[in-house]
Amino acid sequence: MDFIWWDIPQEHLDKLRGDRSVRLYRTPRRGFDYLAFNLQRSPFNDPSFRTAVATLIDREQIVKKALKGDAIPAYSVIPPHNTFWYNAGVRRAGKGLSCQERLREAKALLKGAGYSWSKGALVLPTGRKMRPVEILTNCAGSKPCRLKAALLIKRWLSEIGVSVIPKMRPLHDVLSLLRENIFDMYILGWGHLSDDPGYLETFFHSSEARPAGKNYPRFRNARFDELADRASGEMDLFKRKALVFEMQELITKELPYIPLYTCLLYTSPSPRDLSPSRMPS
Repeated sequence: MDFIWWDIPQEHLDKLRGDRSVRLYRTPRRGFDYLAFNLQRSPFNDPSFRTAVATLIDREQIVKKALKGDAIPAYSVIPPHNTFWYNAGVRRAGKGLSCQERLREAKALLKGAGYSWSKGALVLPTGRKMRPVEILTNCAGSKPCRLKAALLIKRWLSEIGVSVIPKMRPLHDVLSLLRENIFDMYILGWGHLSDDPGYLETFFHSSEARPAGKNYPRFRNARFDELADRASGEMDLFKRKALVFEMQELITKELPYIPLYTCLLYTSPSPRDLSPSRMPS
């Protein structure tokens, strides 16, 4: 075998690492996995609630426990390998805080926004106790990390009195529910993104917040639309870059998505496969 088109399953990587006839090469994938919210449901439509969730999520722990180190924490909706367009200065909620510090900050955010607690359960500003919520993701297959990430997020949200039920469904079922707006939260990913950041308009422009669009959270923000419209017509590269940087900052402030990680892509050519006679012409 000279080349495998699909991902190498996680359980096989340890075996390959122990095989001296194989050399593993890894590079950041051109995409990212993320947690997203249904912005047409309460309390997911509240930026304070979304910021509290983002504060609780420890991406480094997800990378360590769910992906065994085979990923890079992601904080923006442009992957970090895309160095020209990637805004490394975006807000990083909870970054560098301990578990207890994250929890204290998340609770302070919620309390300041009118939330309270009754017997450990979160109570919304309306006075209604928060119901259990679902995190949708696709069936494990070659992506068991998404379920593992959902289980970690379930544990962290339980500390602020939110009961989470992870649900795995076939990908086509998940996408159908997203298009019909029948969900609370979900974990999915975008792979093989172009180097050009035009996809940000597709993911977050209000014109895409419709059943056939890819703005699944139904995010609507007039300032983002203005920036996206200007960026799509801007011919000056560096002026466009400034607009794209501001778009990233706005998304990390409003948090329709919480980027989680960028997986590392593995290839495993053996020395004989790297010889000139075996290279494609």
